[in-house]
Amino acid sequence: MVRDMDKSKFNPPKKSLSDYTDDKIIQTIIQNAKKYENQEYLKSAETRLCEIYGDISIDLLREFQKAMSDYEAYLTDKNGKMTRATRTWTTVRKHGVKKAITNLVTRKTDAFGFTGLVEYGGVDSTFEALVLRFKNDFSSEAIEASAKRIESAKY
Repeated sequence: MVRDMDKSKFNPPKKSLSDYTDDKIIQTIIQNAKKYENQEYLKSAETRLCEIYGDISIDLLREFQKAMSDYEAYLTDKNGKMTRATRTWTTVRKHGVKKAITNLVTRKTDAFGFTGLVEYGGVDSTFEALVLRFKNDFSSEAIEASAKRIESAKY
């Protein structure tokens, strides 16, 4: 039997969000805020995560999280078991979201993640599409590489 969730039972962490530096913990707080529909705390947690990842906008953060979710769903489906994008997350933690995405889209070789995501969820699921949606946040090199890779995927 599925129990109805009491949306008013969201208990925020005892510590202030500014005390957290681990993005995994903030991600869990975001998931709980969404689950309990606490929009105010969700926005605060997303803002904190943007600070940790290096001054990205909440809109870019949300699109990045969606792209990572799609990528991990693809990996899980491909491998037949729950699979996290460990190397990508490590790069994000080390360099930040923008630098990690830039590194991924400017690779000279076609990353297997791009090809797999295009087949699995379409071009809109890729980091390249994210770069083109947020052109003001990325270098001209990243934009050009993304456009070129997406164009080549259409044929």
